[in-house]
Amino acid sequence: MITAFLLLVTRGGKETIIAEKLLKEKIVLESHIVYGEYDIIAKVKARNMKELQEFVISLRKNKNIERTITMVGVE
Repeated sequence: MITAFLLLVTRGGKETIIAEKLLKEKIVLESHIVYGEYDIIAKVKARNMKELQEFVISLRKNKNIERTITMVGVE
């Protein structure tokens, strides 16, 4: 299993909707709105890098998500 942390920048006013939507995904363990350079931080647990890659790519297709950064945890 791979643990990763996703930092997301959203379009203005969309952070609550996106944070709630993320929690409905089985890969997402936590989703928090934060202040600062990023709008949301999410903790995800993927079976492998392919699953993580597909999830991140799907997020980037969302017009309300402007930018993502993925940090893969070292276990």
